[in-house]
Amino acid sequence: MAWKHGGQSDDADYKVEVIDTWNMTVTSLGAMRGFHQVKMPGKQYMALGFVK
Repeated sequence: MAWKHGGQSDDADYKVEVIDTWNMTVTSLGAMRGFHQVKMPGKQYMALGFVK
């Protein structure tokens, strides 16, 4: 599964995290800016977190 995020009107960096709500873990993907494709694990109960 892939998820595309982009189109911010500002040129800010966003800290991106994959959140496993079942196992209660958070994996940081680092800072991203602009358009990116994030490969998601093929599991249920996963989320993405974005912090400006």
